[in-house]
Amino acid sequence: MTKEYNSSNIRGAGAWDAEYHVWLALENYKNEFIKEALRQVQLKFPAHIISFHYIPAGVPVAWVKDDTWWQQRCVLEQVDRPLMEIDESYFTNELKKKNRREKINRLKRIGELSFVRITDDAQFSEVLDELTTQFDLRKGAMFNKCPFKDSPLSKELLKVYFKKGLLHATVLKLNSLVIASNVSFMSGSWLHLQGLNSHSASHAKFSPGILAFLMLGKMLAEEGYDVFDLTPGGDTYKDGLANKYDQAYNLTVGGYGFRAKHELKSFFLKPLKACLRQRGYNPLEIRFGWYKFRERLRIAYTAGPAGYLSGLSKLLLKSEGTFALAKISASAVVVKVNCLDDLLWFDQQGGLLTRWDFLSDCEERLEAGQQPLTLRTGSLLLCCAWLVPASLQINGLYCHKQAFSSLANFLAGVTQHTGTDAVLLLRDRELLAVLKKMGVRPDKLDLAYQS
Repeated sequence: MTKEYNSSNIRGAGAWDAEYHVWLALENYKNEFIKEALRQVQLKFPAHIISFHYIPAGVPVAWVKDDTWWQQRCVLEQVDRPLMEIDESYFTNELKKKNRREKINRLKRIGELSFVRITDDAQFSEVLDELTTQFDLRKGAMFNKCPFKDSPLSKELLKVYFKKGLLHATVLKLNSLVIASNVSFMSGSWLHLQGLNSHSASHAKFSPGILAFLMLGKMLAEEGYDVFDLTPGGDTYKDGLANKYDQAYNLTVGGYGFRAKHELKSFFLKPLKACLRQRGYNPLEIRFGWYKFRERLRIAYTAGPAGYLSGLSKLLLKSEGTFALAKISASAVVVKVNCLDDLLWFDQQGGLLTRWDFLSDCEERLEAGQQPLTLRTGSLLLCCAWLVPASLQINGLYCHKQAFSSLANFLAGVTQHTGTDAVLLLRDRELLAVLKKMGVRPDKLDLAYQS
């Protein structure tokens, strides 16, 4: 088992990196082993909570209800596990549906569309950076988690698994660009969605992730697989793909009376959540909203009183400036276009803009068709501007505090990339002040601007 650092939780081996938590025991001791193992862990860590995340169907858990001693100390919750039973005709019919057929045809009009399985180690290593960047950007925007960037060894571990023949990897490509991918674990005639799956946010309007799943279903039928385990988790796209469900379990173990405390908490929370849903509020969105607010407070605290007040003024006293970038005279630096990896090197220190807020904004802009133009040095994103290709408008600009001296060169590089006069819309008072110090004046300045 894994004891989380600086936490009162003890989780099954692998913690959150493991999709399923189980234990190994001989058939004759399948109940006695786990009960005695839990007793020993509780003796050593009496104040800790022990958690098993998604125990799959078939693992013996009846002892939780049958043993009165453990009834008071355990909470066993059943969750649905979505599955795709592999039937080639089902996936063929799904891909023939009008909306999916139209999206495929629109993609084909853009370029060559191909769906391929990766079987070569070198090819997998070559494409993995692109897949993990797409994955981290989406997870960062949704949950403030970038698993592969925050833990680089995770990527190396996937390479090891692939070399050992444990992973099934496929990509959906538009010309040379990967617009969706799936890397899953193989287990006999089953495939498990445990590695990673990604899609290009810039192509989100085509639903490339869903198309890739359905194409994968057809491929799995040809390869003789029976089931694709989509794994529990409550993701709506999984419910849209699943054609069967079985059960998994979450098991939480505490001291005497732990179950009673849990039931008392649920007694008050369940009607509250039901009331919120009736009024049109999503309890999960409210919880994540609180998490985001808490992260902003944490960053403000680390910035100190002066940094907090500066950041607060930027939020409350917004202004807008419109600049013709051709007026900015400086030596141009080479900017990178559509380099998503650069976005993951955003540094949230020194203001009220958190990584969560930044990546959420990036995801929305990419889905809207905007292109990031970036300047990065080492492990720090210095500058980022967002280009609206149709209008040659730069709608959004970020500059790290350490890079104010490079801002003019970056904007000159942006102008050089567009090849013509671009227009910059700026809504950051601090950056407005920086541009004024550079001698650049906005064409319009409205201090009463409301975003």
